[in-house]
Amino acid sequence: MRNSYKVALAGITAALSMVFITVAYFASFMSLPFLALASMCLLIPLSKKLYVYAGLCGISVALLSLLYPASIFTILIPYAIFFSIHPILTVILSNVKLNKIIASVIKQVFFNAALVSIYFIVKGIVVFPEFVEKNLIWVVIIANLFFYFYDDLFLRLSVRLDKYISKIIK
Repeated sequence: MRNSYKVALAGITAALSMVFITVAYFASFMSLPFLALASMCLLIPLSKKLYVYAGLCGISVALLSLLYPASIFTILIPYAIFFSIHPILTVILSNVKLNKIIASVIKQVFFNAALVSIYFIVKGIVVFPEFVEKNLIWVVIIANLFFYFYDDLFLRLSVRLDKYISKIIK
């Protein structure tokens, strides 16, 4: 595979991700689903085993999201810390052929580390509702349950998308 092909594929992926980031910016009440769709776009280079290019796409999309004012806490930080790394981690763990339980534990640890990082980065600047502060442990437990189902759905979709992408891009 030529380098120009790899760079073009990464550029198309970054552009498609930026479309979802833009929608997440303008529909801020629904930013998390669109950030998840932007992270799904990283499956395009990952289907061709272009891990470095997928990582560079994630970095470029995170930096390009700085173009939108006041999106640092709602888009940039969650995308850079979690949504850009999760697809790469998922594909690497599925290619290594680890036990599903071990892979799930690794991803759960990654999610909790990302969640704690995002919380402490944003905590000093954004005021959380009193309910979140008082019931933080329950918020984390519910977030972990949502992540478990999100990760399962993401893994299933990544397998299907890999088949479709490999047929489209040869």
